[in-house]
Amino acid sequence: MITFKEAVFIPLPPRVCLSFAPEPFVISARTPTIATVANRVGRVALLVVMALLTCGLPSSTALAQDQATAAATRLNRQALEAFDNLNFDQAKTLLEQALEASEKGGSQNNAVTARTHLNLGMLLIAGFQQHDPAVEHFRAALKLDPRITAPAGLFNPEVQTVFDETKASMPAPVAAPSHRVPAPPPPSAARKSDQPEKEVAEEEEEAEEESGRQSAPKFWLSLGLGSGLGLAKGHLEVNRDLDSNGDGLPDNNWSGGLAPARLGHVSVAAGYFLSSQLLLSLEGRLQVISGTTIVKGDPDGGVCVPSCTAPSTALAVFAKGHWFLGTAPLRPFVTGGLGVGSIRQVVTLNINKTPDQAAASTGCGEKGTDTCVDTVRGGLFWMAAGGGLAYELGSLALLGSLTANMGVPHVMFNVDALLGLGLRL
Repeated sequence: MITFKEAVFIPLPPRVCLSFAPEPFVISARTPTIATVANRVGRVALLVVMALLTCGLPSSTALAQDQATAAATRLNRQALEAFDNLNFDQAKTLLEQALEASEKGGSQNNAVTARTHLNLGMLLIAGFQQHDPAVEHFRAALKLDPRITAPAGLFNPEVQTVFDETKASMPAPVAAPSHRVPAPPPPSAARKSDQPEKEVAEEEEEAEEESGRQSAPKFWLSLGLGSGLGLAKGHLEVNRDLDSNGDGLPDNNWSGGLAPARLGHVSVAAGYFLSSQLLLSLEGRLQVISGTTIVKGDPDGGVCVPSCTAPSTALAVFAKGHWFLGTAPLRPFVTGGLGVGSIRQVVTLNINKTPDQAAASTGCGEKGTDTCVDTVRGGLFWMAAGGGLAYELGSLALLGSLTANMGVPHVMFNVDALLGLGLRL
Protein backbone atom coordinates (compact mmCIF):
# COMPACT_ATOMS: atom_id res chain seq x y z
CA MET A 1 0.00 0.00 0.00
CA ILE A 2 1.38 3.38 -1.11
CA THR A 3 0.66 6.67 0.69
CA PHE A 4 1.14 10.22 -0.73
CA LYS A 5 -0.30 13.76 -0.31
CA GLU A 6 -2.63 15.12 -3.03
CA ALA A 7 -2.18 18.83 -3.77
CA VAL A 8 -4.75 20.90 -5.67
CA PHE A 9 -3.45 24.11 -7.34
CA ILE A 10 -5.91 26.61 -8.82
CA PRO A 11 -4.67 29.22 -11.37
CA LEU A 12 -5.80 32.67 -10.23
CA PRO A 13 -5.43 36.32 -11.28
CA PRO A 14 -2.27 38.17 -10.22
CA ARG A 15 -3.92 39.60 -7.12
CA VAL A 16 -3.84 36.36 -5.00
CA CYS A 17 -2.52 32.88 -5.60
CA LEU A 18 -3.97 30.11 -3.37
CA SER A 19 -3.13 26.43 -3.03
CA PHE A 20 -5.17 23.91 -1.17
CA ALA A 21 -3.82 20.62 0.24
CA PRO A 22 -6.37 18.11 1.49
CA GLU A 23 -5.54 15.45 4.00
CA PRO A 24 -3.44 12.52 2.84
CA PHE A 25 -5.32 9.62 1.54
CA VAL A 26 -4.44 6.06 0.90
CA ILE A 27 -4.59 4.22 -2.38
CA SER A 28 -5.09 0.58 -1.83
CA ALA A 29 -6.12 -2.36 -3.81
CA ARG A 30 -9.64 -1.89 -2.63
CA THR A 31 -12.10 -0.12 -4.94
CA PRO A 32 -13.28 3.21 -3.36
CA THR A 33 -16.91 3.41 -2.51
CA ILE A 34 -19.31 5.78 -4.29
CA ALA A 35 -19.73 7.80 -1.11
CA THR A 36 -15.97 8.27 -0.78
CA VAL A 37 -15.62 9.52 -4.38
CA ALA A 38 -18.59 11.89 -4.09
CA ASN A 39 -17.21 13.31 -0.85
CA ARG A 40 -13.81 14.08 -2.40
CA VAL A 41 -15.30 15.59 -5.59
CA GLY A 42 -17.58 17.81 -3.54
CA ARG A 43 -14.66 19.07 -1.45
CA VAL A 44 -12.64 19.97 -4.57
CA ALA A 45 -15.62 21.78 -6.20
CA LEU A 46 -16.18 23.81 -3.03
CA LEU A 47 -12.54 24.90 -3.00
CA VAL A 48 -12.75 25.99 -6.67
CA VAL A 49 -15.89 28.09 -6.05
CA MET A 50 -14.30 29.77 -3.04
CA ALA A 51 -11.19 30.64 -5.05
CA LEU A 52 -13.25 32.17 -7.86
CA LEU A 53 -15.28 34.25 -5.45
CA THR A 54 -12.10 35.41 -3.73
CA CYS A 55 -9.89 36.26 -6.72
CA GLY A 56 -11.57 35.58 -10.00
CA LEU A 57 -14.09 38.50 -10.03
CA PRO A 58 -13.06 42.15 -10.40
CA SER A 59 -13.24 44.30 -7.32
CA SER A 60 -15.94 46.97 -6.95
CA THR A 61 -13.26 49.69 -6.78
CA ALA A 62 -11.66 48.66 -10.06
CA LEU A 63 -15.08 48.44 -11.73
CA ALA A 64 -16.01 51.94 -10.53
CA GLN A 65 -12.76 53.36 -11.87
CA ASP A 66 -13.31 51.75 -15.27
CA GLN A 67 -16.84 53.13 -15.45
CA ALA A 68 -15.63 56.62 -14.46
CA THR A 69 -12.94 56.54 -17.14
CA ALA A 70 -15.43 55.48 -19.80
CA ALA A 71 -17.93 58.17 -18.75
CA ALA A 72 -15.29 60.91 -18.71
CA THR A 73 -14.04 59.89 -22.16
CA ARG A 74 -17.57 59.97 -23.57
CA LEU A 75 -18.28 63.38 -22.01
CA ASN A 76 -15.04 64.77 -23.44
CA ARG A 77 -16.03 63.63 -26.94
CA GLN A 78 -19.49 65.18 -26.58
CA ALA A 79 -17.93 68.44 -25.32
CA LEU A 80 -15.66 68.67 -28.37
CA GLU A 81 -18.69 68.16 -30.62
CA ALA A 82 -20.51 70.99 -28.83
CA PHE A 83 -17.40 73.17 -29.19
CA ASP A 84 -17.31 72.47 -32.95
CA ASN A 85 -20.94 73.68 -33.11
CA LEU A 86 -20.10 76.87 -31.12
CA ASN A 87 -22.20 75.69 -28.14
CA PHE A 88 -19.62 76.89 -25.62
CA ASP A 89 -21.87 76.78 -22.54
CA GLN A 90 -22.90 73.19 -23.28
CA ALA A 91 -19.27 72.18 -23.85
CA LYS A 92 -18.26 73.71 -20.50
CA THR A 93 -21.05 71.85 -18.68
CA LEU A 94 -20.04 68.52 -20.24
CA LEU A 95 -16.37 68.95 -19.31
CA GLU A 96 -17.27 69.86 -15.72
CA GLN A 97 -19.42 66.70 -15.59
CA ALA A 98 -16.42 64.71 -16.83
CA LEU A 99 -14.31 66.00 -13.92
CA GLU A 100 -17.08 65.10 -11.46
CA ALA A 101 -17.34 61.59 -12.91
CA SER A 102 -13.59 61.07 -12.47
CA GLU A 103 -13.67 62.26 -8.86
CA LYS A 104 -16.66 60.08 -7.93
CA GLY A 105 -15.03 57.05 -9.54
CA GLY A 106 -11.77 57.60 -7.70
CA SER A 107 -9.78 58.09 -10.90
CA GLN A 108 -8.87 61.73 -10.45
CA ASN A 109 -5.19 61.03 -11.17
CA ASN A 110 -5.53 59.29 -14.52
CA ALA A 111 -4.73 60.68 -17.95
CA VAL A 112 -8.41 61.12 -18.92
CA THR A 113 -8.71 63.69 -16.13
CA ALA A 114 -5.61 65.44 -17.50
CA ARG A 115 -7.21 65.47 -20.95
CA THR A 116 -10.38 67.00 -19.46
CA HIS A 117 -8.39 69.83 -17.85
CA LEU A 118 -6.62 70.43 -21.17
CA ASN A 119 -9.93 70.70 -23.06
CA LEU A 120 -11.36 73.03 -20.40
CA GLY A 121 -8.38 75.34 -20.71
CA MET A 122 -8.80 75.48 -24.48
CA LEU A 123 -12.55 76.19 -24.15
CA LEU A 124 -12.13 78.99 -21.59
CA ILE A 125 -9.77 80.91 -23.90
CA ALA A 126 -11.37 80.23 -27.29
CA GLY A 127 -14.98 80.44 -26.12
CA PHE A 128 -14.99 82.77 -23.09
CA GLN A 129 -11.69 84.73 -23.23
CA GLN A 130 -10.95 83.72 -19.60
CA HIS A 131 -7.15 83.62 -19.50
CA ASP A 132 -6.37 82.99 -15.81
CA PRO A 133 -8.85 80.10 -15.24
CA ALA A 134 -7.60 78.52 -18.47
CA VAL A 135 -3.99 78.64 -17.22
CA GLU A 136 -5.06 76.88 -13.99
CA HIS A 137 -6.60 74.02 -15.99
CA PHE A 138 -3.49 73.76 -18.17
CA ARG A 139 -1.37 73.52 -15.00
CA ALA A 140 -3.64 70.79 -13.60
CA ALA A 141 -3.35 68.83 -16.85
CA LEU A 142 0.45 69.14 -16.94
CA LYS A 143 0.77 68.06 -13.28
CA LEU A 144 -1.16 64.87 -14.06
CA ASP A 145 0.62 64.25 -17.36
CA PRO A 146 3.69 66.44 -18.08
CA ARG A 147 3.90 65.11 -21.66
CA ILE A 148 0.28 65.82 -22.60
CA THR A 149 -0.34 67.52 -25.95
CA ALA A 150 -3.42 68.54 -27.93
CA PRO A 151 -4.56 66.66 -31.04
CA ALA A 152 -3.46 68.31 -34.27
CA GLY A 153 -5.77 71.15 -35.27
CA LEU A 154 -7.59 71.43 -31.93
CA PHE A 155 -5.82 74.55 -30.60
CA ASN A 156 -5.91 77.88 -32.43
CA PRO A 157 -2.73 80.00 -32.29
CA GLU A 158 -3.90 81.99 -29.27
CA VAL A 159 -4.67 78.88 -27.20
CA GLN A 160 -1.43 77.17 -28.29
CA THR A 161 0.60 80.20 -27.19
CA VAL A 162 -0.98 80.22 -23.72
CA PHE A 163 -0.47 76.45 -23.34
CA ASP A 164 3.18 76.64 -24.42
CA GLU A 165 3.84 79.50 -21.97
CA THR A 166 2.18 77.56 -19.15
CA LYS A 167 4.17 74.44 -19.96
CA ALA A 168 7.42 76.40 -20.02
CA SER A 169 6.67 77.79 -16.55
CA MET A 170 6.11 74.32 -15.05
CA PRO A 171 9.00 72.52 -13.25
CA ALA A 172 10.61 69.66 -15.14
CA PRO A 173 8.92 66.29 -14.42
CA VAL A 174 10.77 63.93 -12.07
CA ALA A 175 9.65 60.80 -13.86
CA ALA A 176 7.44 59.91 -16.77
CA PRO A 177 3.91 58.81 -15.92
CA SER A 178 3.45 55.08 -15.47
CA HIS A 179 0.68 54.82 -18.03
CA ARG A 180 -1.06 57.04 -20.51
CA VAL A 181 -4.59 57.01 -21.83
CA PRO A 182 -4.72 58.11 -25.47
CA ALA A 183 -6.57 61.31 -26.21
CA PRO A 184 -10.15 60.91 -27.48
CA PRO A 185 -10.17 61.26 -31.24
CA PRO A 186 -11.65 64.47 -32.65
CA PRO A 187 -15.41 64.18 -33.21
CA SER A 188 -14.95 64.18 -36.95
CA ALA A 189 -12.60 61.16 -36.78
CA ALA A 190 -14.94 59.27 -34.44
CA ARG A 191 -17.81 59.69 -36.85
CA LYS A 192 -15.98 58.90 -40.10
CA SER A 193 -16.57 55.15 -39.94
CA ASP A 194 -20.35 55.67 -39.82
CA GLN A 195 -20.54 58.32 -42.56
CA PRO A 196 -20.78 58.08 -46.31
CA GLU A 197 -17.57 58.87 -48.16
CA LYS A 198 -19.07 62.07 -49.57
CA GLU A 199 -19.80 63.47 -46.10
CA VAL A 200 -16.32 62.51 -44.86
CA ALA A 201 -14.75 64.28 -47.84
CA GLU A 202 -16.83 67.40 -47.17
CA GLU A 203 -15.76 67.48 -43.51
CA GLU A 204 -12.10 67.05 -44.47
CA GLU A 205 -12.43 69.88 -46.97
CA GLU A 206 -13.99 72.15 -44.33
CA ALA A 207 -11.18 71.26 -41.90
CA GLU A 208 -8.59 72.18 -44.52
CA GLU A 209 -10.37 75.50 -45.16
CA GLU A 210 -10.41 76.32 -41.45
CA SER A 211 -6.72 75.42 -41.17
CA GLY A 212 -6.06 77.74 -44.09
CA ARG A 213 -7.90 80.57 -42.34
CA GLN A 214 -5.78 80.10 -39.22
CA SER A 215 -2.64 80.70 -41.30
CA ALA A 216 -4.20 83.32 -43.62
CA PRO A 217 -3.01 86.97 -43.60
CA LYS A 218 -4.33 88.90 -40.60
CA PHE A 219 -4.63 92.44 -41.98
CA TRP A 220 -7.85 93.52 -43.68
CA LEU A 221 -8.88 96.30 -46.05
CA SER A 222 -12.35 96.86 -47.48
CA LEU A 223 -14.13 99.32 -49.75
CA GLY A 224 -17.89 99.59 -50.13
CA LEU A 225 -20.69 101.67 -51.63
CA GLY A 226 -24.09 102.06 -50.02
CA SER A 227 -27.04 104.18 -49.12
CA GLY A 228 -29.55 104.40 -46.32
CA LEU A 229 -32.77 105.74 -44.89
CA GLY A 230 -34.36 106.21 -41.53
CA LEU A 231 -36.18 108.43 -39.10
CA ALA A 232 -35.16 111.78 -37.67
CA LYS A 233 -36.69 114.81 -36.00
CA GLY A 234 -34.88 118.04 -35.36
CA HIS A 235 -33.53 121.31 -36.71
CA LEU A 236 -33.40 121.98 -40.44
CA GLU A 237 -29.93 123.03 -41.58
CA VAL A 238 -30.86 125.74 -44.14
CA ASN A 239 -34.53 126.74 -44.13
CA ARG A 240 -35.69 129.04 -41.33
CA ASP A 241 -38.89 130.78 -40.21
CA LEU A 242 -41.21 128.07 -41.57
CA ASP A 243 -44.89 127.76 -40.79
CA SER A 244 -44.63 123.98 -40.38
CA ASN A 245 -47.70 123.67 -38.13
CA GLY A 246 -50.11 125.93 -40.06
CA ASP A 247 -50.60 128.23 -37.07
CA GLY A 248 -48.80 131.23 -38.54
CA LEU A 249 -45.92 130.88 -36.08
CA PRO A 250 -42.47 130.40 -37.63
CA ASP A 251 -40.20 127.58 -36.52
CA ASN A 252 -37.05 125.85 -37.80
CA ASN A 253 -37.81 122.18 -37.14
CA TRP A 254 -38.48 119.13 -39.24
CA SER A 255 -41.61 117.48 -37.82
CA GLY A 256 -40.23 113.97 -38.36
CA GLY A 257 -40.79 111.04 -40.68
CA LEU A 258 -39.07 108.56 -42.99
CA ALA A 259 -36.32 110.13 -45.11
CA PRO A 260 -33.41 108.86 -47.27
CA ALA A 261 -29.71 109.45 -46.62
CA ARG A 262 -29.17 110.09 -50.31
CA LEU A 263 -27.29 110.05 -52.64
CA GLY A 264 -25.17 107.45 -50.88
CA HIS A 265 -21.93 106.91 -49.04
CA VAL A 266 -18.48 105.40 -49.46
CA SER A 267 -17.15 103.12 -46.72
CA VAL A 268 -13.41 102.50 -46.25
CA ALA A 269 -12.20 100.16 -43.47
CA ALA A 270 -8.93 98.73 -42.18
CA GLY A 271 -8.72 95.99 -39.59
CA TYR A 272 -6.98 92.98 -38.07
CA PHE A 273 -8.15 89.37 -37.55
CA LEU A 274 -7.54 88.37 -33.93
CA SER A 275 -8.71 84.87 -34.91
CA SER A 276 -10.32 83.19 -37.89
CA GLN A 277 -13.68 84.44 -36.58
CA LEU A 278 -13.05 87.82 -34.95
CA LEU A 279 -12.15 90.95 -36.95
CA LEU A 280 -11.62 94.39 -35.39
CA SER A 281 -11.74 97.36 -37.76
CA LEU A 282 -11.79 101.14 -38.04
CA GLU A 283 -14.28 102.36 -40.66
CA GLY A 284 -14.79 105.75 -42.28
CA ARG A 285 -18.19 106.66 -43.74
CA LEU A 286 -18.24 109.54 -46.24
CA GLN A 287 -21.74 110.50 -47.36
CA VAL A 288 -22.44 112.43 -50.57
CA ILE A 289 -25.69 114.44 -50.43
CA SER A 290 -27.79 115.38 -53.45
CA GLY A 291 -31.24 116.67 -54.32
CA THR A 292 -31.44 119.64 -51.98
CA THR A 293 -32.61 123.10 -53.11
CA ILE A 294 -31.03 126.46 -52.51
CA VAL A 295 -32.87 129.04 -50.43
CA LYS A 296 -33.51 132.45 -52.04
CA GLY A 297 -33.13 135.17 -49.47
CA ASP A 298 -30.86 137.71 -47.86
CA PRO A 299 -28.24 136.10 -45.60
CA ASP A 300 -27.70 139.44 -43.86
CA GLY A 301 -31.37 139.62 -42.99
CA GLY A 302 -31.36 136.22 -41.34
CA VAL A 303 -33.61 134.53 -43.91
CA CYS A 304 -30.89 132.14 -45.08
CA VAL A 305 -28.77 131.00 -42.12
CA PRO A 306 -26.07 129.71 -41.99
CA SER A 307 -25.89 129.29 -45.76
CA CYS A 308 -28.19 129.26 -48.74
CA THR A 309 -27.21 125.74 -49.74
CA ALA A 310 -27.57 122.56 -47.72
CA PRO A 311 -24.35 120.68 -46.82
CA SER A 312 -23.15 118.34 -49.56
CA THR A 313 -21.29 115.79 -47.40
CA ALA A 314 -21.31 114.11 -43.99
CA LEU A 315 -18.48 112.21 -42.30
CA ALA A 316 -18.51 109.63 -39.51
CA VAL A 317 -15.91 107.21 -38.15
CA PHE A 318 -16.73 103.86 -36.46
CA ALA A 319 -14.76 101.32 -34.44
CA LYS A 320 -16.36 97.93 -35.09
CA GLY A 321 -16.07 94.26 -34.27
CA HIS A 322 -17.17 91.57 -36.74
CA TRP A 323 -17.83 87.92 -35.76
CA PHE A 324 -17.79 85.45 -38.66
CA LEU A 325 -19.76 82.20 -38.44
CA GLY A 326 -19.21 78.84 -40.13
CA THR A 327 -16.35 77.43 -42.19
CA ALA A 328 -17.80 77.41 -45.72
CA PRO A 329 -16.75 80.04 -48.31
CA LEU A 330 -20.11 81.78 -47.79
CA ARG A 331 -19.90 83.03 -44.19
CA PRO A 332 -22.53 85.08 -42.34
CA PHE A 333 -21.28 87.63 -39.84
CA VAL A 334 -22.61 89.97 -37.16
CA THR A 335 -21.32 93.48 -36.48
CA GLY A 336 -21.36 95.92 -33.58
CA GLY A 337 -19.56 99.18 -32.89
CA LEU A 338 -19.39 102.79 -31.71
CA GLY A 339 -18.79 105.92 -33.76
CA VAL A 340 -18.53 109.68 -33.88
CA GLY A 341 -19.54 112.14 -36.60
CA SER A 342 -22.59 113.03 -38.69
CA ILE A 343 -25.15 111.31 -40.91
CA ARG A 344 -27.61 113.49 -42.85
CA GLN A 345 -31.07 112.67 -44.15
CA VAL A 346 -32.74 114.60 -46.98
CA VAL A 347 -36.25 115.87 -46.19
CA THR A 348 -38.93 117.49 -48.35
CA LEU A 349 -40.87 120.54 -47.05
CA ASN A 350 -44.21 121.27 -48.70
CA ILE A 351 -44.92 124.53 -46.86
CA ASN A 352 -44.62 128.30 -47.47
CA LYS A 353 -41.77 130.40 -46.20
CA THR A 354 -44.05 132.85 -44.35
CA PRO A 355 -47.81 133.09 -43.93
CA ASP A 356 -48.13 136.29 -46.00
CA GLN A 357 -46.45 134.82 -49.12
CA ALA A 358 -48.52 133.59 -52.05
CA ALA A 359 -49.16 129.85 -52.22
CA ALA A 360 -46.86 129.48 -55.22
CA SER A 361 -43.92 131.19 -53.51
CA THR A 362 -41.68 128.96 -51.37
CA GLY A 363 -38.40 130.88 -51.37
CA CYS A 364 -36.61 127.76 -52.63
CA GLY A 365 -34.96 127.16 -55.98
CA GLU A 366 -33.70 129.66 -58.52
CA LYS A 367 -37.16 131.18 -59.02
CA GLY A 368 -38.26 130.85 -55.42
CA THR A 369 -41.16 128.58 -56.32
CA ASP A 370 -39.60 125.12 -56.06
CA THR A 371 -40.43 122.58 -53.38
CA CYS A 372 -38.04 123.06 -50.50
CA VAL A 373 -35.64 120.14 -49.91
CA ASP A 374 -33.38 120.43 -46.88
CA THR A 375 -31.21 118.23 -44.63
CA VAL A 376 -31.41 117.10 -41.00
CA ARG A 377 -28.24 116.07 -39.16
CA GLY A 378 -27.94 113.18 -36.70
CA GLY A 379 -25.14 112.46 -34.22
CA LEU A 380 -22.62 113.37 -32.79
CA PHE A 381 -22.28 109.93 -31.18
CA TRP A 382 -23.40 106.64 -32.76
CA MET A 383 -24.12 103.05 -31.86
CA ALA A 384 -24.10 100.50 -34.69
CA ALA A 385 -25.37 96.91 -34.96
CA GLY A 386 -26.01 94.69 -37.95
CA GLY A 387 -24.87 91.74 -40.00
CA GLY A 388 -24.24 90.45 -43.48
CA LEU A 389 -22.63 87.85 -45.72
CA ALA A 390 -19.04 87.41 -46.92
CA TYR A 391 -18.19 85.16 -49.86
CA GLU A 392 -14.49 84.32 -49.72
CA LEU A 393 -12.44 83.78 -52.88
CA GLY A 394 -8.99 83.16 -51.45
CA SER A 395 -7.72 86.44 -50.02
CA LEU A 396 -10.60 88.36 -51.67
CA ALA A 397 -14.12 88.56 -50.22
CA LEU A 398 -17.42 89.84 -51.63
CA LEU A 399 -19.38 91.69 -48.94
CA GLY A 400 -23.00 92.61 -48.35
CA SER A 401 -24.39 94.03 -45.12
CA LEU A 402 -27.19 95.89 -43.35
CA THR A 403 -26.31 98.12 -40.39
CA ALA A 404 -28.61 100.03 -38.05
CA ASN A 405 -27.14 103.28 -36.65
CA MET A 406 -28.58 105.18 -33.69
CA GLY A 407 -27.33 108.74 -33.11
CA VAL A 408 -27.44 111.11 -30.11
CA PRO A 409 -27.79 113.90 -28.94
CA HIS A 410 -29.26 114.83 -32.34
CA VAL A 411 -31.53 111.81 -32.44
CA MET A 412 -31.58 109.85 -35.67
CA PHE A 413 -32.19 106.24 -36.64
CA ASN A 414 -30.62 105.29 -39.95
CA VAL A 415 -30.22 101.90 -41.70
CA ASP A 416 -27.35 101.52 -44.18
CA ALA A 417 -27.18 98.92 -46.96
CA LEU A 418 -23.68 98.25 -48.28
CA LEU A 419 -21.99 96.23 -51.04
CA GLY A 420 -18.22 96.00 -51.19
CA LEU A 421 -14.97 94.10 -51.50
CA GLY A 422 -12.58 92.96 -48.78
CA LEU A 423 -8.94 91.94 -49.04
CA ARG A 424 -6.63 90.09 -46.62
CA LEU A 425 -3.06 91.36 -46.58
